[in-house]
Amino acid sequence: MAAALAPYDVHIVVLPGRGDGGTAVVDAANELVAQLEARGVAVLIDDRDASAGIKFADADLLGVPVQLTVGAKGLGRGVVERKVRATR
Repeated sequence: MAAALAPYDVHIVVLPGRGDGGTAVVDAANELVAQLEARGVAVLIDDRDASAGIKFADADLLGVPVQLTVGAKGLGRGVVERKVRATR
């Protein structure tokens, strides 16, 4: 089995959107980070004030094995989107 090359196991992309729901999205993402790190998972969080397109492009360039997207629309439905790099 090959050693992992990525410095992180999971990359969390935060998409707070506009309006009052943004704080809830950031809080949910930070809670997710805390839960994953408590289980020994190395997490990179992208909570920059940048567009979704920029964040997704950067996430693809970084190549972290698992990408989780925490956004206002998904959070409203109780969903965090997951993308596994190996299987797309």
